[in-house]
Amino acid sequence: MENVNKMILRVNVVGWFKSIYMIYIVLFLVGWGVVSGCDNNSIPQTGHDNASQTLCQFATGQCQAQRAEFTALLGVSPVSAPSGEPLTFTLTLPAMAKEVKLQLQGRDMFMGRIPVPLTLSGTGQYQGQAIYGACASGYMVWRAMVTFSLDGKPRTVWFDFLADAPLSDKSVS
Repeated sequence: MENVNKMILRVNVVGWFKSIYMIYIVLFLVGWGVVSGCDNNSIPQTGHDNASQTLCQFATGQCQAQRAEFTALLGVSPVSAPSGEPLTFTLTLPAMAKEVKLQLQGRDMFMGRIPVPLTLSGTGQYQGQAIYGACASGYMVWRAMVTFSLDGKPRTVWFDFLADAPLSDKSVS
């Protein structure tokens, strides 16, 4: 009986070490993905310092998404969209929009989904606040995903923007 108890104890200890080892490996891989996934070398660049022409430039005004049936506008304050600080999002949609939702997510890597609670601040105008985390590389593109219904049909539009955006966009010759 004593030998059986020793075998059970040995199996439990070996199983415990295997579990700890697997947890360590998973945490290492997740950590590596978070650090390396923000790398701006993996993101196509244009001829601008840390910014792309396809990204919203809040310093020049609200970002616009034009569709055949509607126009959507998004603004953020502060306009540099700093990481780790409260941001106020202003969304303008057609007055008849219903079930409006705004969610932030990483464009090029998964950083979670951050719901932005919205309040109606005027006809077709919504405001909400959120905070998102920083990326270790200093280059993180976020996507503001907007969903709503218009005339009974579901609609989706998104706005991509750079966190910690420079306030001036200097062209590179």
